[in-house]
Amino acid sequence: MTEIETYLIRIIGHEVIYSKTGGGNSSILLITLDNDYSLWAWCYWEIRRNEELVACSEDDDTAVVGKMARAANLLEQSRVIGIVLYDKYELMLTFSNGLELLFYTSEEYDFPNWEYWMPDMNRSYIITSKLEVKEEPYE
Repeated sequence: MTEIETYLIRIIGHEVIYSKTGGGNSSILLITLDNDYSLWAWCYWEIRRNEELVACSEDDDTAVVGKMARAANLLEQSRVIGIVLYDKYELMLTFSNGLELLFYTSEEYDFPNWEYWMPDMNRSYIITSKLEVKEEPYE
């Protein structure tokens, strides 16, 4: 198990209290859990249910009513029940309401793929555009 995986499992059992995307955020997805930990995705992401695509980062990004925003809201009040970290730091989270969230990384971005923030530990992990893990203090 990698270092980042040992910290990612800390969100298992925690409830999503905030999940937003779209509007001024474009396709950036932010998820905050009841332990104040957060995940940010700048990479291509998908929300799925039973292997069927609910929404992805290329859908309508209209704030509140767009397909991305509505799908992100479906994550709220559900608990993280599983985490899988794949090669190239692609990530899958499974939720108590049957949804799955997948982050697909790429080396083609000029910005990070995704970030994981842990304020109580003053730590954050960034999956860079070079598919490297960068640890920084949370600020």
